[in-house]
Amino acid sequence: DVVVIGAGGAGFSAAITASDAGAKVVLLEKMPNVGGNSLVSGAEMAAAGNWVQKKLGIEGDSVELHYQDTMKGGDMKCDPAVVRTMVENALPAAEWCRDVIGVEFQEDNLFFFGGHSKGATGLDFITKFSATAEKRGIPIITNMKAEELVRDASGRVTGVKATMDGKSYTFSARKGVVIATGGFAAN
Repeated sequence: DVVVIGAGGAGFSAAITASDAGAKVVLLEKMPNVGGNSLVSGAEMAAAGNWVQKKLGIEGDSVELHYQDTMKGGDMKCDPAVVRTMVENALPAAEWCRDVIGVEFQEDNLFFFGGHSKGATGLDFITKFSATAEKRGIPIITNMKAEELVRDASGRVTGVKATMDGKSYTFSARKGVVIATGGFAAN
């Protein structure tokens, strides 16, 4: 039903969410290991009004302040709609990581560099994402480089052409393709 390209935090999130919605999913990763940049990240998450702030008695933070700080941090060049979506969904995303994926956040530690709550490490996130995907039976194919989107006559994306060890593969996607390949730097 769904092909997800990229097995970092975003790709795992998309694959698990699609699976939980009843879709048959496959996750493709060009590297020999999963994780991408999420693996080497510090795993900090900015989420205004989170449970750690409440536990520590920290007041005055808000989604609106998070929005303003993010816009300022991006020299006001950010897409306001994208930033708004991010800040409004940050706390639910952190709660999902905690409650569904099993990420253990430090309950008494906050960092003040744009983020509010902190997970252990990127490795912790990816290890738990991998375990969650495995429990759901989501195939993860590493060393599989997505090369081209397949389109039907109307232009709708219906799959992905990929390569592994010099061989070509086509993955069909009845319900969609999610591109979660991170930045362009290593393209």
